[in-house]
Amino acid sequence: MSDSNKEKFIYELINSFCDKVKEEVFFIIKKIPINLMEPHVHSVLSALLARQGTLATELCRAVSAWNYHSAPLFIRSMVDVHITIAWLMEEPFDRCLKFVEYGLGQEKLQIEHFKAKLIKEGKDPEENEQIQALENNINAQKYTFLLPVELGSWSGKSTRDMAIECGLQDVYNFSFLSFSRCVHSTWNHISRFNSRPSDSALHRYTFVAEMPEFTPDIHQLDTVARRVDETINLFQRYLSLPEDSQIIDKWLDAKLEELGKKYRSEESR
Repeated sequence: MSDSNKEKFIYELINSFCDKVKEEVFFIIKKIPINLMEPHVHSVLSALLARQGTLATELCRAVSAWNYHSAPLFIRSMVDVHITIAWLMEEPFDRCLKFVEYGLGQEKLQIEHFKAKLIKEGKDPEENEQIQALENNINAQKYTFLLPVELGSWSGKSTRDMAIECGLQDVYNFSFLSFSRCVHSTWNHISRFNSRPSDSALHRYTFVAEMPEFTPDIHQLDTVARRVDETINLFQRYLSLPEDSQIIDKWLDAKLEELGKKYRSEESR
């Protein structure tokens, strides 16, 4: 395929993929009921699903990130979102409320740090427009003086414990942990992707640093598609909808075949 057609192929694939993800995400969001007595359940679950869609489409648009240096940074976040959603769904009312209060409490804590910094600089925090805007955002949801500030994890549990509780131990073991190597830059990641054994026996083949560049790998997009599908499946079960385990992944395979035929046909003319 010519460079010109490769560029068109990628551009069309990106746009189609992003449109498909948004279509499926908002189809599910519209099915999540809003109970005005506990609106935080709809708010949290729908926003997390939208977050999953955002992570997928942002990586899709960043073609240069379709590699083992960058893609795991997005995909590990997607696995984290997936485990969080599954755990929330076990007891949605209490856990979604805890999720909201923890997030707002962290925002409150950040504001207090900001105020302390301004006071140290001899400034009046009450005159700072940014602080006012941040406090107004919190107060629109819950008055700041009523907010607890938690210093541990929002759930009081580790991600591993959350995954085990909601039957996702394999997801934790084989996805969360494997992608965490890239996020935390542990040796089992950087020894493969940012170093290599020296060519010299005199150096005892000591590992030396390098910064290899990789061409975009479409398999990273396939992994993203499967992550979105898994989260959509959670919502299908939660909402008692008909289950389709590979909505985006099957669509991606078909789209790749369709676009491949299209651009090969153009070149053969």
